[in-house]
Amino acid sequence: MTFFVNMGRAINLGALLLKLTTKSKGKSATPVHKLPVLEKIGFASSLRTAILNPQVGNANPEILRLIQSQGHEIGLHGGKNHAGWHNFAHQWSDKTLRSELDWGIASLIAAGISPPASFASPGWNSPETLPAILSDMGFRVIADLHDTTQSPIYFDNPTEPLSHINTNLLGEPGGVGYIEYCDARKISYETMYEKLSRKLEQHNSLIMYDHPAYAAGKGFRRLMSIVEYLSNEGVVFKTISDFADCEK
Repeated sequence: MTFFVNMGRAINLGALLLKLTTKSKGKSATPVHKLPVLEKIGFASSLRTAILNPQVGNANPEILRLIQSQGHEIGLHGGKNHAGWHNFAHQWSDKTLRSELDWGIASLIAAGISPPASFASPGWNSPETLPAILSDMGFRVIADLHDTTQSPIYFDNPTEPLSHINTNLLGEPGGVGYIEYCDARKISYETMYEKLSRKLEQHNSLIMYDHPAYAAGKGFRRLMSIVEYLSNEGVVFKTISDFADCEK
Protein backbone atom coordinates (compact mmCIF):
# COMPACT_ATOMS: atom_id res chain seq x y z
CA MET A 1 0.00 0.00 0.00
CA THR A 2 0.91 3.66 -0.29
CA PHE A 3 0.40 5.82 2.79
CA PHE A 4 0.24 9.55 2.08
CA VAL A 5 1.32 11.23 5.30
CA ASN A 6 0.92 14.83 6.41
CA MET A 7 3.75 15.71 8.78
CA GLY A 8 2.14 18.94 9.99
CA ARG A 9 -0.95 19.75 12.03
CA ALA A 10 -4.51 18.77 11.14
CA ILE A 11 -6.38 21.96 12.07
CA ASN A 12 -5.92 25.44 10.64
CA LEU A 13 -7.55 28.09 12.85
CA GLY A 14 -8.06 30.52 9.97
CA ALA A 15 -9.80 27.92 7.84
CA LEU A 16 -11.93 26.81 10.79
CA LEU A 17 -13.06 30.35 11.59
CA LEU A 18 -13.83 30.97 7.92
CA LYS A 19 -15.98 27.85 7.81
CA LEU A 20 -17.83 28.79 11.00
CA THR A 21 -18.51 32.36 9.89
CA THR A 22 -19.45 31.65 6.28
CA LYS A 23 -23.15 31.12 5.71
CA SER A 24 -24.11 27.86 4.06
CA LYS A 25 -25.46 28.22 0.53
CA GLY A 26 -27.80 25.28 1.02
CA LYS A 27 -27.45 21.57 0.52
CA SER A 28 -26.07 20.20 -2.70
CA ALA A 29 -28.57 18.62 -5.06
CA THR A 30 -26.34 15.54 -5.05
CA PRO A 31 -25.83 14.17 -1.51
CA VAL A 32 -22.29 13.40 -0.35
CA HIS A 33 -22.28 10.07 1.46
CA LYS A 34 -19.83 10.40 4.34
CA LEU A 35 -19.83 9.85 8.08
CA PRO A 36 -19.68 12.49 10.85
CA VAL A 37 -16.22 12.97 12.36
CA LEU A 38 -17.32 11.64 15.77
CA GLU A 39 -18.59 8.46 14.15
CA LYS A 40 -15.39 8.03 12.14
CA ILE A 41 -12.71 8.44 14.80
CA GLY A 42 -14.62 8.55 18.09
CA PHE A 43 -15.05 11.18 20.81
CA ALA A 44 -11.63 10.79 22.46
CA SER A 45 -9.66 11.17 19.22
CA SER A 46 -11.84 14.08 18.08
CA LEU A 47 -11.33 15.89 21.42
CA ARG A 48 -7.56 15.28 21.40
CA THR A 49 -7.27 16.63 17.86
CA ALA A 50 -9.39 19.69 18.62
CA ILE A 51 -7.49 20.62 21.81
CA LEU A 52 -3.90 19.56 21.09
CA ASN A 53 -3.87 19.78 17.28
CA PRO A 54 -0.79 17.52 17.17
CA GLN A 55 1.52 17.15 14.22
CA VAL A 56 0.07 14.12 12.48
CA GLY A 57 3.07 12.25 11.06
CA ASN A 58 5.58 13.65 13.52
CA ALA A 59 3.48 12.39 16.44
CA ASN A 60 4.34 8.73 15.73
CA PRO A 61 7.46 8.48 13.53
CA GLU A 62 8.08 4.90 14.67
CA ILE A 63 4.85 3.84 12.91
CA LEU A 64 6.08 5.40 9.68
CA ARG A 65 9.39 3.55 9.92
CA LEU A 66 7.51 0.28 10.58
CA ILE A 67 5.27 0.87 7.55
CA GLN A 68 8.24 1.46 5.26
CA SER A 69 10.21 -1.48 6.67
CA GLN A 70 7.36 -3.83 5.69
CA GLY A 71 7.55 -2.82 2.04
CA HIS A 72 4.83 -0.19 1.90
CA GLU A 73 5.35 3.27 0.42
CA ILE A 74 5.33 6.55 2.35
CA GLY A 75 4.22 9.48 0.18
CA LEU A 76 3.93 13.13 1.14
CA HIS A 77 0.49 14.64 1.80
CA GLY A 78 0.80 18.43 1.91
CA GLY A 79 3.04 20.56 4.08
CA LYS A 80 2.90 22.26 7.47
CA ASN A 81 -0.88 22.10 7.92
CA HIS A 82 -3.37 19.69 6.35
CA ALA A 83 -6.38 22.04 6.55
CA GLY A 84 -4.25 24.97 5.39
CA TRP A 85 -3.36 23.18 2.15
CA HIS A 86 -6.91 21.86 1.75
CA ASN A 87 -8.44 25.34 1.90
CA PHE A 88 -5.81 27.73 0.58
CA ALA A 89 -3.13 25.99 -1.54
CA HIS A 90 -4.75 27.09 -4.81
CA GLN A 91 -4.04 30.70 -3.75
CA TRP A 92 -0.39 30.17 -2.83
CA SER A 93 2.60 31.37 -4.81
CA ASP A 94 5.14 28.92 -6.21
CA LYS A 95 7.56 30.07 -3.52
CA THR A 96 5.07 29.14 -0.77
CA LEU A 97 4.35 25.77 -2.38
CA ARG A 98 8.06 24.96 -2.53
CA SER A 99 8.49 26.03 1.09
CA GLU A 100 5.64 23.76 2.20
CA LEU A 101 7.02 20.83 0.21
CA ASP A 102 10.58 21.39 1.46
CA TRP A 103 9.28 21.33 5.04
CA GLY A 104 7.32 18.12 4.47
CA ILE A 105 10.24 16.33 2.80
CA ALA A 106 12.65 17.41 5.54
CA SER A 107 10.20 16.22 8.22
CA LEU A 108 9.90 12.78 6.62
CA ILE A 109 13.68 12.43 6.32
CA ALA A 110 14.13 13.55 9.95
CA ALA A 111 11.67 10.79 10.94
CA GLY A 112 13.89 8.21 9.24
CA ILE A 113 11.86 7.89 6.04
CA SER A 114 13.28 7.85 2.51
CA PRO A 115 12.70 10.99 0.39
CA PRO A 116 9.17 10.58 -1.01
CA ALA A 117 8.53 9.84 -4.69
CA SER A 118 4.74 10.28 -4.54
CA PHE A 119 2.57 13.22 -3.55
CA ALA A 120 -1.15 13.78 -2.91
CA SER A 121 -2.73 17.13 -2.06
CA PRO A 122 -4.97 17.40 1.01
CA GLY A 123 -8.58 17.78 -0.06
CA TRP A 124 -7.58 17.07 -3.68
CA ASN A 125 -6.65 20.79 -3.85
CA SER A 126 -4.06 20.71 -6.62
CA PRO A 127 -2.61 24.12 -7.66
CA GLU A 128 -2.02 24.56 -11.39
CA THR A 129 1.75 24.92 -11.09
CA LEU A 130 2.15 22.06 -8.60
CA PRO A 131 3.02 19.25 -11.09
CA ALA A 132 5.94 21.19 -12.56
CA ILE A 133 7.19 22.05 -9.06
CA LEU A 134 6.95 18.43 -7.90
CA SER A 135 8.78 17.21 -10.99
CA ASP A 136 11.53 19.76 -10.43
CA MET A 137 11.85 18.59 -6.81
CA GLY A 138 12.35 14.95 -7.76
CA PHE A 139 8.84 13.52 -7.30
CA ARG A 140 7.70 10.88 -9.81
CA VAL A 141 3.98 10.61 -9.06
CA ILE A 142 1.12 12.97 -8.24
CA ALA A 143 -2.19 11.44 -7.13
CA ASP A 144 -4.55 14.42 -7.28
CA LEU A 145 -7.10 13.12 -9.79
CA HIS A 146 -10.28 11.32 -8.74
CA ASP A 147 -12.87 10.12 -11.20
CA THR A 148 -14.78 6.88 -10.69
CA THR A 149 -15.63 6.65 -14.40
CA GLN A 150 -12.01 6.54 -15.58
CA SER A 151 -9.12 4.10 -15.32
CA PRO A 152 -6.06 4.98 -13.20
CA ILE A 153 -4.37 6.11 -16.40
CA TYR A 154 -1.60 8.63 -16.83
CA PHE A 155 -1.90 12.05 -18.34
CA ASP A 156 1.77 12.61 -19.15
CA ASN A 157 3.01 15.87 -20.55
CA PRO A 158 6.01 15.17 -22.81
CA THR A 159 7.93 17.94 -21.06
CA GLU A 160 6.90 16.70 -17.60
CA PRO A 161 8.16 13.30 -16.38
CA LEU A 162 5.56 13.19 -13.60
CA SER A 163 2.93 10.40 -13.64
CA HIS A 164 -0.63 11.50 -12.85
CA ILE A 165 -2.62 8.90 -10.92
CA ASN A 166 -6.42 8.83 -11.09
CA THR A 167 -8.10 7.36 -8.02
CA ASN A 168 -11.14 5.53 -9.35
CA LEU A 169 -12.37 3.55 -6.33
CA LEU A 170 -13.85 6.04 -3.87
CA GLY A 171 -17.11 7.76 -2.99
CA GLU A 172 -18.31 10.56 -5.24
CA PRO A 173 -19.10 13.39 -5.26
CA GLY A 174 -16.54 14.93 -2.98
CA GLY A 175 -13.82 12.29 -3.09
CA VAL A 176 -14.93 10.40 0.02
CA GLY A 177 -13.00 7.34 1.18
CA TYR A 178 -14.36 4.14 -0.36
CA ILE A 179 -14.80 2.20 2.89
CA GLU A 180 -16.43 5.19 4.57
CA TYR A 181 -18.70 5.59 1.54
CA CYS A 182 -19.77 1.93 1.69
CA ASP A 183 -20.50 2.18 5.40
CA ALA A 184 -22.38 5.48 5.05
CA ARG A 185 -24.49 3.97 2.26
CA LYS A 186 -24.89 0.78 4.32
CA ILE A 187 -23.79 -1.26 1.30
CA SER A 188 -23.71 -4.98 2.11
CA TYR A 189 -20.48 -6.93 1.64
CA GLU A 190 -22.08 -9.05 -1.08
CA THR A 191 -23.18 -5.98 -3.02
CA MET A 192 -19.74 -4.44 -2.54
CA TYR A 193 -18.08 -7.56 -3.98
CA GLU A 194 -20.38 -7.41 -7.01
CA LYS A 195 -19.52 -3.75 -7.56
CA LEU A 196 -15.79 -4.49 -7.25
CA SER A 197 -16.06 -7.25 -9.85
CA ARG A 198 -17.83 -4.95 -12.29
CA LYS A 199 -15.21 -2.26 -11.66
CA LEU A 200 -12.39 -4.66 -12.42
CA GLU A 201 -14.10 -5.80 -15.61
CA GLN A 202 -14.49 -2.17 -16.65
CA HIS A 203 -11.05 -0.79 -15.76
CA ASN A 204 -8.75 -3.78 -15.09
CA SER A 205 -6.82 -1.71 -12.51
CA LEU A 206 -8.18 0.12 -9.47
CA ILE A 207 -6.72 2.77 -7.18
CA MET A 208 -8.66 2.80 -3.90
CA TYR A 209 -8.69 5.66 -1.40
CA ASP A 210 -9.63 5.84 2.24
CA HIS A 211 -8.36 7.54 5.36
CA PRO A 212 -6.05 5.34 7.47
CA ALA A 213 -7.68 6.54 10.71
CA TYR A 214 -10.97 5.02 9.56
CA ALA A 215 -9.64 2.07 7.55
CA ALA A 216 -7.53 0.92 10.53
CA GLY A 217 -10.38 1.50 12.99
CA LYS A 218 -14.08 1.08 12.40
CA GLY A 219 -13.53 0.27 8.73
CA PHE A 220 -10.85 -2.38 9.29
CA ARG A 221 -13.13 -5.41 8.90
CA ARG A 222 -14.41 -4.13 5.56
CA LEU A 223 -10.87 -3.25 4.42
CA MET A 224 -9.65 -6.77 5.15
CA SER A 225 -12.66 -8.26 3.38
CA ILE A 226 -11.81 -6.18 0.28
CA VAL A 227 -8.17 -7.31 0.39
CA GLU A 228 -9.17 -10.97 0.81
CA TYR A 229 -11.81 -10.82 -1.91
CA LEU A 230 -9.52 -9.16 -4.45
CA SER A 231 -6.66 -11.52 -3.55
CA ASN A 232 -8.92 -14.49 -4.22
CA GLU A 233 -9.79 -12.90 -7.58
CA GLY A 234 -6.09 -12.88 -8.49
CA VAL A 235 -5.59 -9.15 -8.09
CA VAL A 236 -1.97 -8.04 -7.56
CA PHE A 237 -1.41 -5.25 -5.03
CA LYS A 238 1.22 -2.59 -5.69
CA THR A 239 2.29 0.72 -4.24
CA ILE A 240 1.40 3.71 -6.39
CA SER A 241 5.03 4.27 -7.39
CA ASP A 242 5.50 0.62 -8.41
CA PHE A 243 2.21 0.71 -10.32
CA ALA A 244 3.29 3.85 -12.16
CA ASP A 245 6.64 2.32 -13.06
CA CYS A 246 4.96 -0.84 -14.42
CA GLU A 247 2.51 1.13 -16.55
CA LYS A 248 5.12 3.36 -18.18
